Amino acid sequence: MQQNSAFAGIFVTLGIVYLSRRRPIGGWVLYFYLQLYLSVLLSLIFLPDVAKNLSPVGWDTPQRYFMFIGSTVPLTVAEWFEVFAASRLLYEKNAANLLTLRIAIGIVLVCAALAAGIDIEYFNSTPVSDIMTLIVAFIWSLYFSISERVQQVFVMHTFQHPDSVKNPQKIQT
Repeated sequence: MQQNSAFAGIFVTLGIVYLSRRRPIGGWVLYFYLQLYLSVLLSLIFLPDVAKNLSPVGWDTPQRYFMFIGSTVPLTVAEWFEVFAASRLLYEKNAANLLTLRIAIGIVLVCAALAAGIDIEYFNSTPVSDIMTLIVAFIWSLYFSISERVQQVFVMHTFQHPDSVKNPQKIQT
């Protein structure tokens, strides 16, 4: 049942993204913001469990505790920096804020790679969430670096979707 709900949510999100493609903050740009803010909301759900593990009590060795801190805290801080940078860019669209977002996504990319490496080495686990974060950060890093739409929306302020009507004529009645 949860899998069907997840697919339905993805389908609805992609529908919204498709229908909004003609707007400056639409299409994949809107998808970026939707996934960013939804992931923050979801991370708040898991915050109590993460907070419990931040206490050194209950860890079998200090080394494993510090490795957990090293894999969790920098990535979490980097993700919150990404949210800050993306929100700032949405509020004030300019090249400096776009660069800040690119740097933030790069930091998330590096922190996710380090977290995945720590989890594999010290916890003998497959860090699915770290690997997903790594893949998503890599994709968004490419998108925000090479997309013409990103340049047109956030830097040049000249975005015009090819399917949009340039000068709609008023219908005389």
